[in-house]
Amino acid sequence: MSVESRFRRIVAAFGHEIPRAGDGAIFRPPAPIDLPKALGAAAARRLAAAQIEPLFDCGVSPSKGGSATLGMIWIGESGGLVCGIMPRRRPVALAALLPAAAPTLVSDFLLRFLAKNGRSFGVEFLGSLPLWIRNRRPDLLDRRAMKRALWAWMTWADRCGVTSWQAVRAHVADRWGRDEWPETLSHDDRRKLLGMYLAASYVEVAPSRTDLLKRELSQTETEGWTL
Repeated sequence: MSVESRFRRIVAAFGHEIPRAGDGAIFRPPAPIDLPKALGAAAARRLAAAQIEPLFDCGVSPSKGGSATLGMIWIGESGGLVCGIMPRRRPVALAALLPAAAPTLVSDFLLRFLAKNGRSFGVEFLGSLPLWIRNRRPDLLDRRAMKRALWAWMTWADRCGVTSWQAVRAHVADRWGRDEWPETLSHDDRRKLLGMYLAASYVEVAPSRTDLLKRELSQTETEGWTL
């Protein structure tokens, strides 16, 4: 079977639509699709290098692998597959978005994804508080959307013991050189802490020429395809 035929089978696997209000649709496969297994190792490496355009990267501790990335493979004129590249795990396709370039839809997906750390989509995305966050597509995910999704993630992570608001407090104190927070943090304290965390650790960057070429190549090679 050709790589194109295998890739078409991947696209066809996204048959479960997640209920949501508003325009656009989010589809999920029965389980994350292991791209090297589905396409072959060589084809998957080429796909990751040439066609997965990063949406954002998160820095994790060196002991946990360095960074975690969500990216997009653009399908034809309007669709896209969201892919995860995580430490010590092969790249996986997690969801399909239609239309993929709609900021409200991408923001809604991210909120759903991070609210349970990717578990609703079959993965564990982050194992600790990110050391830094680099937004590669601020035109699709603005700072407000990122903050909303990170708040949802922190609520989950604090409840599940992955990290804590005290860890955010320590991170902020280390970056800002002061720690003036009460021992028991109120809801407003946590909101302010998250804002200071983002001010110190979050950056938006314009898509690079390489990223633009990835988008163009992906759309060209899947011209006429539909989700």
